[in-house]
Amino acid sequence: MANPFDRQKRRFNQFPTHGYRLLIIGVIGGSVFWLNTRYPTVVEPVHHYGQQLVEPFIRLLSYPQRVIDAIDQTLRTPQHLRQENKLLSRVIVQQSVELQQLAELKAENDRLRALVNMQSRLDENLVNAEVVSSVVQLEQQVLMLNKGLREGLQVGYPVLDAKGIMGRVIESSSRLAKVMLLTDSRHAIPVRVKRTQEHAILKGTGDHSRLRLEYAPDSMDIKQGDILESSGMGQYYPAGYPVAVVIDVQKIGGTHFANVTAQALADINHSKQVIVLFKQAPMIDDAPKIEALLPKNTSDVP
Repeated sequence: MANPFDRQKRRFNQFPTHGYRLLIIGVIGGSVFWLNTRYPTVVEPVHHYGQQLVEPFIRLLSYPQRVIDAIDQTLRTPQHLRQENKLLSRVIVQQSVELQQLAELKAENDRLRALVNMQSRLDENLVNAEVVSSVVQLEQQVLMLNKGLREGLQVGYPVLDAKGIMGRVIESSSRLAKVMLLTDSRHAIPVRVKRTQEHAILKGTGDHSRLRLEYAPDSMDIKQGDILESSGMGQYYPAGYPVAVVIDVQKIGGTHFANVTAQALADINHSKQVIVLFKQAPMIDDAPKIEALLPKNTSDVP
């Protein structure tokens, strides 16, 4: 007859070994959880010291991956480096172009705001126009506007941007108008020094960055930085509008005239939005003669 203790022993022998391990791990885990919940102040130092003990092993296990990454970085071919450098260069160029576009938009916004402010100060009849093309050569410096006879633009009307006088209309068709710039060598405008109210004639030189003050006597009170404004004499420009700033004054011995160089205040090369004034200066018959500004002895002209 079989012994019952032998049957019970066989049942325990049939229980798999990994089952015992799982049971033991479950009991240990439950115990740790219970201790952590019941006595947190006691278990926390144990966790801390346990982490300190395990940290060197974690660092040691991370070394193989770090070594692999270092070897991979070292073994990268020069071709890959050149490709990466080319890609980064393209990104830099693209960002530079975007910055330039933002700068241009800001500058255009500033010009438009200044133009609106100037328009609010004007009491003459005016029309807004846009520059559609420009011809800047030694012989002539002219602009084409997108307004013409349909809008009432006539020959002789002055043209300004947000900073000052740019020139005057010299030809007008139904839809376009041609403007001669201040810097055109054929152009001359009667001006006065804003600080002293002394008169002279400002003439273009064909150079967009340089104007010449003609018939300025050497005794004239004028200096670098003086603002020249339209005097109202002549046939085209009303008085009081900014024209140029003096950039150089030279007194030449043996002559009665000073060599005065100025620069246009208007942004001749970049202005896209302009204003055409309908009000001109009084006709020359009703205004003081320009000839009164000229020297009595033309042989003194340098």
